[in-house]
Amino acid sequence: MRTIREKSIPLKRPDSKAIDEIYKKIRSIHGAGYGWNPLDVSSIETLGTTRLREHIRKWITEWDLTYLDQGYKPDIEVIEVKQDYSENGDLEVESEDNSEA
Repeated sequence: MRTIREKSIPLKRPDSKAIDEIYKKIRSIHGAGYGWNPLDVSSIETLGTTRLREHIRKWITEWDLTYLDQGYKPDIEVIEVKQDYSENGDLEVESEDNSEA
């Protein structure tokens, strides 16, 4: 862990040109994989926190839905999900092995 902290190199976020190039490559791969020509999809709003992964997931989700139903117009809403790794006592249940019969 120390090596990771001390010697890691931060990755820079891709700029809009790089995102456009990635979009074209992934669109081509999706089209080749399913034997169709995927329609252009709208880009998600690019915020300072928008990850490339979010862009890619949106594109593929729209293509998949459109591929399955050519008349469907996806309207995908992106929301931020806060991660919380704290314990939730409400989710704790006693296992069947530990219960008294």
